Amino acid sequence: AEFRVRAADHIQERFFNGGALTPQANRARLLTRSNEIYRAIVAESARWGDAKRPAQPFTRTDWIAEMNRVYAYLGQRGDIVLNQLRQKNLFPNVLAPQLSHYGPLVDSGYQLHMTNSNSGGTIFYTLDGSDPRRPGGSVSTSAIAYETPISLNAHTVIRTRVLTQDGWSPLVKATF
Repeated sequence: AEFRVRAADHIQERFFNGGALTPQANRARLLTRSNEIYRAIVAESARWGDAKRPAQPFTRTDWIAEMNRVYAYLGQRGDIVLNQLRQKNLFPNVLAPQLSHYGPLVDSGYQLHMTNSNSGGTIFYTLDGSDPRRPGGSVSTSAIAYETPISLNAHTVIRTRVLTQDGWSPLVKATF
């Protein structure tokens, strides 16, 4: 059970809120690599593709069409992977809380709002960087039940989860 919680926390961090595996991040990496090899692709297609298809050689147009297909695919791949992880019980159906901002810079006095997208449940958070969930699943003694916006006036590390009757959501962390 603890492994599944930790796995869900890592998945949440990478698949949401600017994480390394969001569609935006994946597409940015694709475009960076694409731009690096844009000019060389003609020589490579002549070197390898034309030998296999002499009557209909590959061109830059073929390559651009394939890049566009992969770019579109990356927009939907995250949801496919999340569904696969849910089927393997590595990512819960309990949704993590949404923050009005994920840091790092906000004006002093910023009012941080949290939203629970689940039907029912309570958002718990900590301001000391600890997890609101204790190992085993109970609520940490340093956890606070979210009721009103949090005023941010200094360096703050927030960690938050939703607790429902079905269990805990993945962890969301933000540093301000």
